[in-house]
Amino acid sequence: MPNLLSKVGGVGAIRAALEVYDDGSLALKSAAGSTLFAVSAAGVVTQSGALTPAAGGTAIINASACATGEADVVIADNLADALTIRNQSTPIFTFRTTNNDERIIMGAGVLMEPVQTIDMADATHALVLGAAATSGQTRLTGNLLMVDPSSGQASEILKLPAPVAGSVYRLTIYNVGGEDIVVQTAAGGTVGAGVTITPGGYAQVATEGTTWGGKAT
Repeated sequence: MPNLLSKVGGVGAIRAALEVYDDGSLALKSAAGSTLFAVSAAGVVTQSGALTPAAGGTAIINASACATGEADVVIADNLADALTIRNQSTPIFTFRTTNNDERIIMGAGVLMEPVQTIDMADATHALVLGAAATSGQTRLTGNLLMVDPSSGQASEILKLPAPVAGSVYRLTIYNVGGEDIVVQTAAGGTVGAGVTITPGGYAQVATEGTTWGGKAT
């Protein structure tokens, strides 16, 4: 792999070298010979310091041209701290890849369950996934639901979305109104052994992609 170009330059005592090779790779090296920045023949970029984008851009990483499965972020295996996203020095998310103990550790103040407020407006109300909601429906955007039946009757029916094969969902439903909420499946069936949430109470419901289960507290 002959070096086609070796340009050495600098100001005063600061010197660096740019090397270009016949396979299309290149390297920027320090005066001591260590590699500061390199691009391999396959287009793999390596660098010795932190990447600090300048202000004013629209994105620091743009993977919009990638197909499904091509925009992966690969981190090291079997580390207590394989990757941390920080606010200055405060950890927000830490990815642990320790074998048999893989997890994401949330920093203090991270809201783990997005909150959504729902007014049932004195009628049977349905929760939907993905598609835009129509009359009598709410499209789910959170998994901590503050639901008011706003009912003139003793109770109102809240229908869960139809399960999606391979998708796992867990919802916490709080009754913030003055009447009971009866939780049913999308088809009007019973959830678990029956889930009725009294005023001030809540229920946990979940699906593994086939059926819904749950229990009111």
